[in-house]
Amino acid sequence: GSPSAGASLTGVIVYVFDGIADGRTGRVASRPFLSASVVSASYGGLFSSGVASGFIVSPAHVQIDCAWPCDGGTYNRLPPSGGGGCIAGCTCPAYAGDRMTWCGASGGYCPYPADALRSMLRGFAHVPVGGGYNELVINAGAWNRNLPLIVEACFGDKCNGPWTRVRFQLGRGFW
Repeated sequence: GSPSAGASLTGVIVYVFDGIADGRTGRVASRPFLSASVVSASYGGLFSSGVASGFIVSPAHVQIDCAWPCDGGTYNRLPPSGGGGCIAGCTCPAYAGDRMTWCGASGGYCPYPADALRSMLRGFAHVPVGGGYNELVINAGAWNRNLPLIVEACFGDKCNGPWTRVRFQLGRGFW
């Protein structure tokens, strides 16, 4: 893939198991989002939680809320009770200390809106394979509604559900 406006044309969307989605059921129970990355033969690495297992995500069934050209520090970027105008994992003006605004033309350490995926990937494309990862913030409600179709395949030894299994090596792609 190459940088594109649409998730289906960007590369492979990969979610690495990090305790958010259940490897057997695929469900996300306790958070408003989960994080994934876009990888291709040209760019990208994956988040490593010490587990080399995860899901290949269907771009036709995913709802991306925003995208970061690096680790967005999203784990605690959650809305306070009542919402406060937040998009969890992206921007949250009501969250103490969160001064993030949407990326403009200059980019930098900021989230890109979902419709600016191409811009995020252009900024990320210079990172060599294995040199870092981008972070897609995926809406957990939409994820759960789109199960099982949102999971195209599962890779690694933590695949315990009804998923199609593929062999995938981090940093090298499929084999």
